[in-house]
Amino acid sequence: PKPSTVLLGRTNWKILIAGLPGSGKSTFLQLLSVADIRQGEVIGVEDLYTTTGVEIHAVDLAALDHVEHWCSLCREKTAWVLLVDSSDQDSLSLVKERLSTLLEHQEFTALPLVLLANKQDLPSALSVEEITDLLELPEKMEQVNQQWNALGGSTHTGDGMEETFNWVLEHGRLIRNTGIMKSAASA
Repeated sequence: PKPSTVLLGRTNWKILIAGLPGSGKSTFLQLLSVADIRQGEVIGVEDLYTTTGVEIHAVDLAALDHVEHWCSLCREKTAWVLLVDSSDQDSLSLVKERLSTLLEHQEFTALPLVLLANKQDLPSALSVEEITDLLELPEKMEQVNQQWNALGGSTHTGDGMEETFNWVLEHGRLIRNTGIMKSAASA
């Protein structure tokens, strides 16, 4: 199925998408068909997009002074997706620093995380393994005992998006109207 149809028919899925400017958040949202975003339009510090049964908060990692507010957003989320521009090696040190800060908060470590190494279609892109190594992701996730995955793809071509959405659906927390959190597998 197309990425935009993977979440159709789902209910109460609330996802946090984080990334630096230029990481592909807008294009990711376009693929989900939850946002009518024009080419080049910038997502603000925090924007909310909804479609049938799915709510997505997109946040800009460059504005980390909002981390306490983001923690409150996580309390009712299914999972979070961290988008990284695989072709921008200079930005990875900032991503690493911001990720470390977020992982100091239980609200973030309680949610399943999928790192999407975006822009894998570009010749200058680092591999998923190179990015996870540079971010020290395996070590960080082991320290906080967090469920996670790292996938490669391209929001521009759509490659890897279905796998990303399916991982979120398989491993994310399903939020029931009762407010009780359950894993998607047990729902």
